[in-house]
Amino acid sequence: PPPRSPPPLPTGVPIVTVVTATADLDLADVPDHADLIRRTCSKVPGSTGKCTGSLAAGSVQVTLTLTSPDAETATALRNALEPLIDSLEAATSFFELPITAVPTITASVASPSPPPSTPPPPADEGGLSMIIIIAIAAGGGVVLLLFLILAVVCLRRRGRGGTAAIRGTSLSRKDTYRVGGENGLPVLVARM
Repeated sequence: PPPRSPPPLPTGVPIVTVVTATADLDLADVPDHADLIRRTCSKVPGSTGKCTGSLAAGSVQVTLTLTSPDAETATALRNALEPLIDSLEAATSFFELPITAVPTITASVASPSPPPSTPPPPADEGGLSMIIIIAIAAGGGVVLLLFLILAVVCLRRRGRGGTAAIRGTSLSRKDTYRVGGENGLPVLVARM
């Protein structure tokens, strides 16, 4: 029976196409894995996205993972890849390894990448601003208290025998004076 056609891919989302092939040799027989994957990826026709690959032990399992921006590009990629790997001879030539079975091609919706994480706010930032507010309030309270104490001390000194100059004369609590001098100003009568 002819192979079943793959189900249609959704549109507007990235698609991952995975090509899997098995080669008849040991992993140690492949001298430069990265170079083999790079060369194989460069042979993928019309690949506009990311191509990665891996080799697994046992009979060498080669996996190419190709990411396409949308379903149309992924379908075009699949259509271009199929004739390059549709027989053992073609797959052996494409992968440059003795392939033992016709490779498989599967396509699926790419896993969405996680949203970028936002860095947590610094732990001390909120606490620090609260400390600053408390310090300013406390400092302001101390300054106000000192100002009030100074005002009380000054007022008490003034009321306890401090002197006031009136027309060049000093008055104290023990001075006796009468009102009625020149322009209604107090006049010193007796000093005790």
